[in-house]
Amino acid sequence: MSTLRASLLCACLVFACARGASDAGAGLSFRAQCSASEPGALEVLVQGTQAWFGPARRFPLASAVAVNDGAGHPAIQLFFSPSARKDFEGYTTATVSGPLGIFVDGELVAVPASQPVPDGNFTFCNEAGGWTAADRDRWLARIRAAEGR
Repeated sequence: MSTLRASLLCACLVFACARGASDAGAGLSFRAQCSASEPGALEVLVQGTQAWFGPARRFPLASAVAVNDGAGHPAIQLFFSPSARKDFEGYTTATVSGPLGIFVDGELVAVPASQPVPDGNFTFCNEAGGWTAADRDRWLARIRAAEGR
C-alpha cells in the first residue's frame, strides 16, 4: 500500500461518506486493514480511495457513550464487556500495524489508526474535524440500537 493511501486512511476518519458491502450483517463489527489478496478481504471506498479490510470480528459491549476527545472533537467511547476485554486487547495488539475499520450494520463508520486497547474501552472520532455532535449522536444511536443497548 502506498504511503499516501496509508496516510489518508490513518488521518481521515470517515463518517457517512464511505460505504461498502459487508458480510458482517447487523451489529457493530471491527475489521483490520489487509491486502486485496487476503481471503475474505472486503473492498471499501474511503473518500474515493480503495481500501481492503479482513474478516469481521465482534466483541460484546457493556455500553457506548458520547464523549469529546482530547482536542474537543465529538467522539464515541465504547466499553467492552468484561468477557470481551482480553479478546479486544489481543485483536487491537495484532492489528497495530494499520487502520481498523469500524462497521455498524455493514456500513463503514470510522477508520481510526489501530492501537493496543488494554483497558476495555475504546474511543474514536473524526480527527479530521468533520464530525459534528449531531453526527456523533446519530452514529451512537445506531450503535446502541444495533447492540440492543
